[in-house]
Amino acid sequence: MKNKYQRLNKKEKEQIKKEFYNTELGKTLNIRLTRLLFTGLIGILFSLYIIANDYKNKISWMTWFLSIPLLIFSLIFIFMSFKLRIKNLNDYVINKKND
Repeated sequence: MKNKYQRLNKKEKEQIKKEFYNTELGKTLNIRLTRLLFTGLIGILFSLYIIANDYKNKISWMTWFLSIPLLIFSLIFIFMSFKLRIKNLNDYVINKKND
């Protein structure tokens, strides 16, 4: 089921984002979720670097043991960053319409 934020058109979504990120909660949340996104991107790049660097030599089991979980957790970080952003925007839309 779609939430209220997803049902809005493009202009309304931009307006809601602008209003939400001007609030105190929106400012801090934007900083934290952006940091979470960059952490995930750095984790992905680092795990790919580990695999590529070890691929030149003989690939050991330790490379896979370290890089695959790092890659999975980094993808989870990125996914949850977007999911939490949409969840908070949806909560803002619901509370705004109730006020």
